[in-house]
Amino acid sequence: MDTDETFDPCNSYQSISVPITDEETHATGPSEKPEDGASNTTGFISMFRSFTSRQRNFFVSLLLLSLVDAVGFSSITPFFALVATSKGLTELQTGIIFSAYSAAGIVSAIIIGSWVGKLGAKFCVISGMVWSITSTACLGILLNTSPESFFYLSVICRAYMGFGMNASYTAMMALIFQEFGNRSVTVISMSEALIAVGTMLGPVMGGGLYSVGGYVMPFIVLSVIQVLLTIGCYVSLPSHEVERPAASVPPIYLLLSFSGFVCFLVVAGTYMFNSFTIAFLPTFLNEQFDFNALNIAVCGLVGSLSYSILSPMWAYGTEKWPNALILELGLSGLAIAYALLGPTTIIKHLFGWSKQRVWLIYVHEIIAGCFFGATLMQTFQLSENGFTDLQLPDSDITKYGLISGLWNMAFAVGDIAGPSLGGLMMSKFGFEDTLGIFSIILIVLFSTSNCARTSNKEGGTEKSERQCR
Repeated sequence: MDTDETFDPCNSYQSISVPITDEETHATGPSEKPEDGASNTTGFISMFRSFTSRQRNFFVSLLLLSLVDAVGFSSITPFFALVATSKGLTELQTGIIFSAYSAAGIVSAIIIGSWVGKLGAKFCVISGMVWSITSTACLGILLNTSPESFFYLSVICRAYMGFGMNASYTAMMALIFQEFGNRSVTVISMSEALIAVGTMLGPVMGGGLYSVGGYVMPFIVLSVIQVLLTIGCYVSLPSHEVERPAASVPPIYLLLSFSGFVCFLVVAGTYMFNSFTIAFLPTFLNEQFDFNALNIAVCGLVGSLSYSILSPMWAYGTEKWPNALILELGLSGLAIAYALLGPTTIIKHLFGWSKQRVWLIYVHEIIAGCFFGATLMQTFQLSENGFTDLQLPDSDITKYGLISGLWNMAFAVGDIAGPSLGGLMMSKFGFEDTLGIFSIILIVLFSTSNCARTSNKEGGTEKSERQCR
């Protein structure tokens, strides 16, 4: 597949696109073939109805995978940091435990992004989900170990979980990009909006189970739920032809493109700041307002609800108006949100506050939830631009394995930097001013992404002129 064929010179941020093959149409009947532009004219419900039966199975599989991740990850966030502190672990050790998930994820994204075509996408998806179940169950039996053993075994379990879930996501996103073409971003956002319900209920369920039955009960219940979801994903996920050749380059090679590099910076930065708050906000709220695990979980409901409502809207806007400054708007909103969360020293002096206000925490959750999706949606297009700029020979699942591998690698780097690098920053600057530094970094990313937009627009014009000749 020639990469030039998917380039739209009218859009500085081109859409991910791939034609629907005759084989896919034949598999479900010609009457089920979706009409072009259905998502733009009749909304998300009509878009879902326009899916072929095969595409609906892919969508359900993506949803089940996301729920497995939400159950295994978000459900333990209200209480795990508190348990680690009670075991005598330092903030840095707690950060390392959370970071182990993404440290292994970096390796997983590189390996699976390069070899998904050779290993088989469905095999990678289901195997990764099984690894996550195993890790969740093992975490539940660590409470009575010594502090040292608790630390090392928690790191191993989190690393095992991170490798598995990143393998699953890298393979699944490659399938989604290939199957849905230029509608893939909206499909992913629709899934994100639905699993946000799981993300909202996960911390409440985990915090509630911990409050009722102690440390072990959440892991027993969560492991059973993950098993059922994985079985459902295995049944619903269509089989995919295994391509023998591996990708021509590893996903990290896409960083040689300016668009790919900017995509990496934005995704890594966004998830770094998010993972920092996941790791350390519970302790901050407990110290400032004496919040328990259930109170902390309920606080997160506000942000998750905001994200679930607006995420599909940002994706729709990204596909309908590729030149809209959605990415820049998202970065600006997140900069404001993190400045308010501490709040930073400047805001404290400005309003004469001596400490955080409870209502301001909820304002942060609303703003961050609203603009988190806006920041991420156009990064999928940036990763596609990076592949196109380098003119690589890969096609089909190997091409989208590279694109997905870059995105998930950036996610993993950001997720590991939040608890580890963020933890070091917090020990030096404090929780409040660390968030202020995050706001400054987001402003820098605003300028960088705008440069990428200008660069893509100029490059698109030059390529269009060459094609016309």
